[in-house]
Order: sequence, then C-alpha cells, then structure tokens
Amino acid sequence: MMKRKTNQKYPGRSLTGWLAGGALLFLLTACGGDTSLPYEDGAPDVPASGELVPVVMEAMVENGSVTRATTTTLNSGSIGVFRTAPVSTWCPAQYNVPYTNSGSGWQATDTDNKVLVGGEDASLHAYYPYNSVTFDTTVKTQTTLTVKDYTVNNDLCYAAAPTAVINNKNPKASFVLKHAYARFKLSITRNDNYPNDCKITKLVMQPVSAGSNFYTTRTMDISKSSGDVTQLGGNIAANWTPDLSALVMYTTGIAKSVENTEIDKLFPPQEFSAGVGLKLTLTIDALEYKVTIPDDILSALKAGYESIVKLEVQSKAIEVLGVNIRQWTDDSIGKGDSFLD
Repeated sequence: MMKRKTNQKYPGRSLTGWLAGGALLFLLTACGGDTSLPYEDGAPDVPASGELVPVVMEAMVENGSVTRATTTTLNSGSIGVFRTAPVSTWCPAQYNVPYTNSGSGWQATDTDNKVLVGGEDASLHAYYPYNSVTFDTTVKTQTTLTVKDYTVNNDLCYAAAPTAVINNKNPKASFVLKHAYARFKLSITRNDNYPNDCKITKLVMQPVSAGSNFYTTRTMDISKSSGDVTQLGGNIAANWTPDLSALVMYTTGIAKSVENTEIDKLFPPQEFSAGVGLKLTLTIDALEYKVTIPDDILSALKAGYESIVKLEVQSKAIEVLGVNIRQWTDDSIGKGDSFLD
C-alpha cells in the first residue's frame, strides 16, 4: 500500500467574484522538499523513472481585450483537476481532485488526495468552479451544458490540457482555462411613442426553419479541445422559452428611456445552420410580435463570446437595432471590443 507524506490541511472555500470573465491561468509546481512516495515491502515494483511527484498550484486570472491582456493572481477558491493518463495498477487515474487556496497558497484540499505525475507524460485537465457541474459516471470528463442564468458560479471554465508536456521531470503545468459557454443577452428598449405598459409575458427563441441547428442542452468533454469535433454532443431543440414571471419586464413592464437586460443567459456553444436565422416571438401587452435575426449578423453562439441583441419595441413592430458580438471579459459590458454592429 502506498504511503504519502502529509503535513497540512487546507479548508475548502468557494471562489466568488474572481471570474466575471476572461480565462484562468493555472501553474502547477512540484512540492518542496522530499516529494517521493516510497512503497512498503511487497508493493508493486515502480521503475526509478516512475517516481511519483505531487503538485500544488499557483493561479492567475487573465483579463482584458484581445490586444491588451493582463493577469491577476487568485488567492482563494477551488478548482477540479483530472489526470486521465497514464494509468496503471500502482498509479490509477485521478478524477475531479479539488485544489483550494485559503490565503496561503494553492494546495490539495484533501492532503491525502493529490494529483501525481510520474516518468511518463501525463494527460491533465482542469475546470472551475469546483463542483459547479456534475460529470458522467462512465465518461468521467464529460459534463452537460444547459441554458442557465449568467452568474459567476454558473460560468464553467475548463482547460483540455496544459501548455507543455508534464512528467516528474517537468511537473510545472500551465493551464489556460477558457469559457465553456456562450453568453446571450437581450437589450430591450421601448420607443417613446409606444402607447401601452410594454409588459413582456412570453418569449420564444427558435430557428427560422424547423429542424435546423439549435441547442439548449449539449454534452461536453473537458479533456477535448474546442477544435475537436467530438468535444460537443447533443440533440437539436425546437425552441427555447424562458420563465419571465419574476422579471420586471413581466410584472410592471419596460419603462420609457430604460434599457432592460434581464435576459442574460449562458448557452451551449453552437453554430446555426447555414442561411438560417433566429426568430424571436414576444408577447407584449397581450399582442404577439415576431422579429428575425439574419444569420449574416448572428451565425453562431461562440464559447467565450457574448452576443447582445438590441431590440426596440415600437407601436406596431419590433426592430432589431443591432447585434454586438465581442470577446467575453470582465470589462466587456460597455467597454469591450465590438466586432459587429
């Protein structure tokens, strides 16, 4: 049986507020001192090159626009780390191992459960926030993305692999964690000439052509990069209809000169079918209004980007004033790079 040397315990604490947007950079470094893990007599033979080295973390958050990136050190919170290869009887795979920073550096939350690397190159993956999603019991690096409210805790980020080869001779693993979701937002205003309360009681979002690409739920494997066509799975949906009953747009309506942005959602990333736009149907003051967003201005909901659709409610119609698609960073609202208007 393998014995591990342990010295400290670090309490877990959830990370809130550090990631309004951007990517996370995690640096895994070897523990100081004697990091070998000796075996008792009778344990499986381990080659000298297979000495296991535990790791700890240093974490930074990357902010800014595409052309001006900065990093901020994270001093609290938890992430989950996976080692899926190599796998052997003396070094089995490790799944969803939590690492926590309680103010004195990043450590394994459970000092008896550290991610270990040996002489062979390791396959490592990570995600944040820890326990913000559940993973499949068979494909243990696969989770499910569903449409949900945008919040810091819902903002799943992941790294499919470190930026360099990792083994016990090079145990420093840098992870750049990226957004798993696309962010979709409606910015709704009312024209000064609109005569009623502007109460929006129903919203239906769907592709213009039935059966076209549109996803509200998708599986995602965090061990695969976004360029891997097998990273995402799932079946297309007919439409999406959110519950509006607790929103101001439903209860009191949208006032004049007020921009309503209550529809702020995380969507599974997806590309819409070529030539097929999105159709929005809104019930406003008991009347139904329809508007189409052409695919030449919104062809996809891209992971790591937010799409802001600007609508104006007029007396007899809804007009699309514009669509802003920009990199999703913590300062993107009102200050980010605008790629499309």
